[in-house]
Amino acid sequence: MNNRFYKQILCISVGALLILAGCVYTPIKGVSEKRTIDATYLSFWYKSQIIPAFSNYQLKTKEMLQAAYALKDTEEGAEREAAIGHLKELYKEAFLSLQDVIIFDHAIFHSGVSGVYELAGTSQVNKTLVKSAIENSRFSSSEIIQELEEGLNQPNATGFAAMDYMLYSGEIPLDAACIQYICTVCEVINHYAKAAESYYVENENAFVSNNDFSARGSLCVLINTLMKQYEVYIRTIKVGIPIGIYGAAIVQKKPAPQAVEGYYCGKGLSTQLLHRSILALKNFYNGVPYNESMPLPANSFRHFMEEQLAVSGKGDNGLINMFGKTLDVLEGETENLNHDDIAVLVNTPDGMERLKEIYGELQKVVGLLKAKLIVELNLTVTYTDGEEGD
Repeated sequence: MNNRFYKQILCISVGALLILAGCVYTPIKGVSEKRTIDATYLSFWYKSQIIPAFSNYQLKTKEMLQAAYALKDTEEGAEREAAIGHLKELYKEAFLSLQDVIIFDHAIFHSGVSGVYELAGTSQVNKTLVKSAIENSRFSSSEIIQELEEGLNQPNATGFAAMDYMLYSGEIPLDAACIQYICTVCEVINHYAKAAESYYVENENAFVSNNDFSARGSLCVLINTLMKQYEVYIRTIKVGIPIGIYGAAIVQKKPAPQAVEGYYCGKGLSTQLLHRSILALKNFYNGVPYNESMPLPANSFRHFMEEQLAVSGKGDNGLINMFGKTLDVLEGETENLNHDDIAVLVNTPDGMERLKEIYGELQKVVGLLKAKLIVELNLTVTYTDGEEGD
């Protein structure tokens, strides 16, 4: 009697669990029973958005390097002035293309220490080190690369900030020694661009196959990389520090226009860099293949999120729409700066107000990424920046 009763209870319990399991989980494209990510998504993100961005950046740095050596071999006169102008244009093109890789720039390709954007040394040049390198004929790119990797040199003396200073400040004559150091800096920049491209090309299969939701899975690494790079190199470096409101980084809370990327070039380069970086994030979210204009929504990160919300039963798409709308606002506001330079805008009440509004929208993205997206995907945040309570 008792055995029969317990068997009936066991059958009822197992049946109830099976019913509950059937209610909780509905297999769809993005998720399997082992909670893995469909390879279509990972392959599209990697092959159509990430690798092409790094390849284009490597190409632009190579063209800049070639232009530097062409200038070195040019005699004085009109031809030389044309060579300088050509190099300046390629400097801007390379700098703009660098914005396309910010959100994908994982430090692992460089011994897990530094990413390509950090090594590109984009803001607030170290004038002392630049002048010292020129005066002491420190023109070996291999020695500089070794020093950077050992922490004995600084990227802001060997990257884009140094290029900006040498090409546009007028504080250093563009003589033979200066041009030789420009060639050296271009070699360093191109070296790291090639290293990054090679890393991502070689690791395509690993990225696609590492398809779970663990802290070491490709999705978690990608999202944490995106969040960290966005906070540091878009929100903070481009706007937060120049306008003087970035947490503990600016103790006196005063504008720091000298920290603006492309400071000496001016002519709106800083706002172009900001706009380009926002557009890169928006294109990734909407599934736009690199260097194309039309999105492929079915493979987009946006669509991936829609599927995840459907699985969790939170498919009202409020988060999806809010994130997309915030990116639209940011794209419009940065484009409406009309190529005004950030270093100029911070010195006027109206300009400062516009930049603070943009900073507010940039901060919304941080909140959506950390407080919403990570939670909905049930991912692990593997870093903190220690600022503003993020």
